[in-house]
Amino acid sequence: MGRERKEFKRISGVRDASLVVVATEGEKCEPVYFETLKRSDQFHNLKIHLELLPSEDGRTSPKYVLDKLNNFKKEYKLKEDDELWLVVDRDFKSWTQAELSLCNKECRQKGIKFCISNPCFELWILLHFIDVDSKNKSYKEKLLRNEKTSKRTFNELKIIEKRGRYNKSSPDYTDLIDKTELAMSRAAKLTKNNTVNLFDELGSDINLLVARIIAHPS
Repeated sequence: MGRERKEFKRISGVRDASLVVVATEGEKCEPVYFETLKRSDQFHNLKIHLELLPSEDGRTSPKYVLDKLNNFKKEYKLKEDDELWLVVDRDFKSWTQAELSLCNKECRQKGIKFCISNPCFELWILLHFIDVDSKNKSYKEKLLRNEKTSKRTFNELKIIEKRGRYNKSSPDYTDLIDKTELAMSRAAKLTKNNTVNLFDELGSDINLLVARIIAHPS
């Protein structure tokens, strides 16, 4: 007989707040971004309790991140409207399509939301500054190749860093908040409203998770 699951303490200030649990590959950038979004005056939503499960000790495989969500689900009692989200990068150098497909399949079977950026989370950040979909094919291919052949961040983001608008080593996403809805619309357009295969094509569906975090009940 399995261990009895505990009640999760929802400290949002609203007793019936929905729980959105986000497990990320990143130890710093993604957690800092989502915390900044949730705590912003513009998008603060008392009806949502955001719980972040960042990677630890440099362990970042999709399966490891998924295991963190599975363990959370085993430990706590969840309500019907609670949601679990897996946030990973395509990362050509580290994960095969087979690994990601298997992870995606398990997520579907267990009702976990699978959220992927191709090639990496930095694309979502870039969309706050640039309408990537409006660029030509060569530009888009360079974004993919940049991460496919190197672990370094996009050249575009390096330029933005030099202008003092972004800092990967010490991320502060406060200035991005006003551009959130713009980035969401650009992400949807780039991924043709989330219908393209993000394993093979440039895109990010982080906008779907962001929409869940900031959505206010009607």
